[in-house]
Amino acid sequence: MPEIAEVETLRRDLEPVLVGRTIVDCVATGERSVRRHEFLGELATLVCGAQVTGLRRVGKYLLIDAVGDTATSDPLVIMIHLRMSGQVFHVDRSAQLAKHTHVRVGLDGNDEIRFVDPRTFGEVFACRSVDFDRLVPSVAAMGWDPLASPVSKLAFGRQVASVKRHAKAFLLDQRQVAGLGNIYTDEVLFAAKVRHDRRTNSLTPREVGRMYRAILALPADAANNGGSSLRDQQYRRLYGEIGGYQHHLQVFDRASQPCFVCGRVIERAAYGGRSTFFCGHCQH
Repeated sequence: MPEIAEVETLRRDLEPVLVGRTIVDCVATGERSVRRHEFLGELATLVCGAQVTGLRRVGKYLLIDAVGDTATSDPLVIMIHLRMSGQVFHVDRSAQLAKHTHVRVGLDGNDEIRFVDPRTFGEVFACRSVDFDRLVPSVAAMGWDPLASPVSKLAFGRQVASVKRHAKAFLLDQRQVAGLGNIYTDEVLFAAKVRHDRRTNSLTPREVGRMYRAILALPADAANNGGSSLRDQQYRRLYGEIGGYQHHLQVFDRASQPCFVCGRVIERAAYGGRSTFFCGHCQH
């Protein structure tokens, strides 16, 4: 699943393409991809004629701000959530339609944005800005964002001390820290030298400090490298390129391979219905 670094890469790639552009048409053919809307054509009704004013990201959600085509039009938010297999591409309108293309957004030129999603867990949604928090409460409930709204080390320490959970469960909880998923939680915990199943209330101040620094540094480094494309290469950037940060991963998806630090074998364990990767020697 694309995480904070991958969605931030998409935001950076899309920003120069979209800001200042006008949406001239929109075609949605996948009902699941626009499932928050009452009918298939409602997305087009809302966004056609709107001009894009900016792009934001909250955790794993990409938010596109726009204004309508009249002076009295309400500001809009267009949300894109990639989830498991969503992809966003910028193409010429004459480009061949890829399989699993569910939404097409035409711009004031010969180009368009396409939302492709083989597993159809992702979605595209638009509404008035004033209604967004009510209609998409999961975004409003997000915790602090390591790239967009970092908290202080002291505030993070208090946050960790206030809960009694496994370290990985804490990091995966979007209400605590927004945007981290299975990849970067494993990487953060390795950098912090903390096992995934350590209780947060057992962490020392030094361990909490290492975790805090890793939460800030790793997503930023990953985004600067275009995100992580794993073996299935499902994650693609705006023009189809794969990311580059997978070559820097220390433990994730490296089971049975030697640890880059100590040389011991990286272990894999089932945790919370997913695989967790760690070094049993470096992480305590």
